[in-house]
Amino acid sequence: MARPKSDVTISLKGRDGKTTRLNLALLIDGQWAVRRDGKLSRKLPYGTSSDIAAAIRKWLAAQR
Repeated sequence: MARPKSDVTISLKGRDGKTTRLNLALLIDGQWAVRRDGKLSRKLPYGTSSDIAAAIRKWLAAQR
């Protein structure tokens, strides 16, 4: 099965200077497939918009 094209790309640069790219592809059931740096995410491979926003919020809070 081919990798779906991403509908949304988010680049996050941490305090350590490393950049992480999130590619989100909308699935038929309304969830998003999450690819992190080109590979399916191990922590959150699929999720709703709220799930993904909560994970990004936690990551941002940890960067303080």
